[in-house]
Amino acid sequence: MMTKIVVFTPTWLNEAGEPVIRPECRASVETQQFDGELEWEIGTYNPWPGRQMRNVVAQYQRGRASFLAGDGDAWLTFEHDMALPDADAVGRLWATMQRTGAGVVYGVYMLRHGAWVLNAWEYIGDHAMGESLTLYPAKLARAQAQGVARVAGVGWGCTLIRRDVVERFPVREGDGAGDLPFALDCLLCLLYTSPSPRDRTRSRMPSSAWKKKKTHKHKKKKV
Repeated sequence: MMTKIVVFTPTWLNEAGEPVIRPECRASVETQQFDGELEWEIGTYNPWPGRQMRNVVAQYQRGRASFLAGDGDAWLTFEHDMALPDADAVGRLWATMQRTGAGVVYGVYMLRHGAWVLNAWEYIGDHAMGESLTLYPAKLARAQAQGVARVAGVGWGCTLIRRDVVERFPVREGDGAGDLPFALDCLLCLLYTSPSPRDRTRSRMPSSAWKKKKTHKHKKKKV
């Protein structure tokens, strides 16, 4: 049976009514070569005015509901200012999930809020979150040499989540974008999470400007 991965990119609409997506992001998704089906969903649901993190959570909650209403095998959250490194990147993320049994696989990239550190956070056990591997050069070097390593999270920037994990854990509201509660839920329930440093993605913009939108619709396309 053919594998289906749904790529979800939350963003907003510009004055022309078009989704704000970096050209590199669009090109990197549309040129993916995947031995299965890729569906790209672009979300523009921003119910709160201004730059509120509640919009980010609302986007992912809506995107999760849309995914669960469909028949996708895995959900790839991929932000509008990211770029996949090559045409095989999604395939390698899926292959890592299949090979390791991980319920969540993180593509590695630089976080764009706060300190500029990698999103791959150190795994320190099943009781608490660690910190970015950027702060631990020796451990980061080992992870890079291995190609795949166990981590504690985090981020929605380029995160592949198996369907049963999406079903099990909602996107919870909190002080941030919902990615930290999600990572902690996975950690406390002993779900294995893994980054793939060789499949590194790039953060293209230093920040996001979430704006109020009149539309709550999603656009879907096959790639």
